[in-house]
Amino acid sequence: MKTRMNFKDEFYQKLKLLVLPIAIQNFMLALVSATDAIMLGWIDQTSLSAVSLAGQVQFVLSLFISGIAAGAGIMAAQYWGKQDAASIEKVIPIALRTNLLFSGLFTILAGFCPEMLMRIFTNDAPLVASGSQYLRAVALSYVLCGISQVYLILLKNTGHAAVSSRISSTAVVLNIILNAILIYGLCGAPALGIRGAAYATVAARVVELIWAYLETKKPERVRILWNRLFSSAGKILSEDFWRYTLPVLAASLVWGIAYVLYSVIMGHMGSDAVAANSITSIAKSLLSCLIRGVTGSGKTLVYMELMERVLKEGKQVIVLIPEIALTYQNVERFCARFGTRVTVVNSRMTPSERADQMERARRGEVSIMIGPRSALFAPFPDLGLIVIDEEHETSYKSEVTPRYHARETAVRRAGLEHAHVVMGSATPSVDASYACETGAYALFRMDARYGNAALPSVWIADMREELQMGNRSILSGKLREEIEKRLEKRNRLYCF
Repeated sequence: MKTRMNFKDEFYQKLKLLVLPIAIQNFMLALVSATDAIMLGWIDQTSLSAVSLAGQVQFVLSLFISGIAAGAGIMAAQYWGKQDAASIEKVIPIALRTNLLFSGLFTILAGFCPEMLMRIFTNDAPLVASGSQYLRAVALSYVLCGISQVYLILLKNTGHAAVSSRISSTAVVLNIILNAILIYGLCGAPALGIRGAAYATVAARVVELIWAYLETKKPERVRILWNRLFSSAGKILSEDFWRYTLPVLAASLVWGIAYVLYSVIMGHMGSDAVAANSITSIAKSLLSCLIRGVTGSGKTLVYMELMERVLKEGKQVIVLIPEIALTYQNVERFCARFGTRVTVVNSRMTPSERADQMERARRGEVSIMIGPRSALFAPFPDLGLIVIDEEHETSYKSEVTPRYHARETAVRRAGLEHAHVVMGSATPSVDASYACETGAYALFRMDARYGNAALPSVWIADMREELQMGNRSILSGKLREEIEKRLEKRNRLYCF
């Protein structure tokens, strides 16, 4: 019994070390928007609505910055893996000068033409006036953000992801603290209201940029060479950068335009509609989250820990899995933890069998329903959590009547029943990734395997070479060898 307890304690300690830093960082990011809304909402509705609309300018800029950062990050990671710091120092200036172009333009527009920007989103005179005041005060943060994000991407993709996260989290905390001080005039500071929120953002960006800059100046770290800002990186590097960047940037802008148009519509409906939409968006971001974790990072462990807490509150859990074939292995894991409280429903069961399981759920005889998208409709009386494993899978989208997407339906049901939605994937869908960027979902990253385990080895087999060696099978020699080894050890194999 003592050994079991020691194992349990060790397990939870490792789980905390794995999850808590990620959870804290991303929760704080969601909390910035929430605190802005709450603090300004206590002043007046106009301030809340104006900042919500003015924030769309920052959102559009973030689309450009994230697109540029994607290309720079991919190339930095590739060359870092090759230990080619020289190529990274050539590529990063491309991202920096591009970000400076976009962020500088937004800074100029927000600083000198804020009324023009606000009239895109609303014709309400008080909202235009308050929003313009905010934009004029926050304008400097745009160019600071454009620069600091390049430094953070550089750190994140050259082996210093923890440092990058620490800088971002600290900036968020500082932003929240300064919000309270400058909005309400605490600690002897003047009460600046809506301008206080803007100045808090600028101050946080200044600290973020200075810290990130100093981190890159440390020995053995890749630096941004400003003297190469306008130097050519070479035809090949430039072409590769834009080849990675443009598709992401285009996709972000397409989705972003749609989201901004929605905000424009809300803005022209008046201050009440804007305020209501702002509060609703914040609530949704805190209720729905996406775990982006590499294979073996411990997503299932996180699911089970969350499920345990929900069950202790007397509520029920739905676990969605993409394929019926995966039902057995998932049921095995969850049953080992939760015992008879787990049940299953899938299309291989007869209609009467499925009806029996649904009735058991309705009567409260089971607390966890596992299955493909149809399990989403389990009639639990007090639903507390919906888990969507492998969120990116296309099988969550129904191709028959009634046509629905399990992810969107889950978020809607959770909102109606005040439950939470947790999605997980190593390769999130474009929709979910965009929802994280816009703040609709909170994002948690798990970039390392649980227990610091190594990532699996990958071999690429050229079947043309296999054919030349006399192998006419659909299996390569290496694959056949590995299958035989696993079968000898009586391991379970999955072939896709």
